[in-house]
Amino acid sequence: MDWSLKTLKKLHSGMNSEIKKFVSSFRVARFATSDQNAQPYVIPICFEIGNDLNIYSAIESKPKSGDFNTLKRVKNIRKNPKVSVLFDEYTEDWEQLAYVLIRGEARVETGGIEREYGEDLLRDKYRQYGDYLMPGCPVIVINPKNIYSWGNIGIV
Repeated sequence: MDWSLKTLKKLHSGMNSEIKKFVSSFRVARFATSDQNAQPYVIPICFEIGNDLNIYSAIESKPKSGDFNTLKRVKNIRKNPKVSVLFDEYTEDWEQLAYVLIRGEARVETGGIEREYGEDLLRDKYRQYGDYLMPGCPVIVINPKNIYSWGNIGIV
């Protein structure tokens, strides 16, 4: 394997078109938060990237234990808004491995234009949200601060 092609790249200035295309090709990402004790918590999320390059993810109406405010990811965001989102491509052909890691700050929007914008984006991407997403649902908004890429992200 030619590892010279696999060097880690860090982009400070935001998401370029190659990274946006790679990330947008995924239906699911891995979302990491941590609590006030730095205990990590990682879950899969459905998401969409807005024209503002923020990442939007809704809190669906699937069975959850109580009010959305009791969800671990929501409590973590409120205590520590620093989060990561991972988009990774695995294949048995290791020449094709790739990932993008986005570190940023998250917040939970429960009203307003940005929440509505996020909900509309997600409904357009996921037909299942016709059944599983309550109108007016809370939306997690992730503002990317640092973006790292590795591997052949242009091959998706």
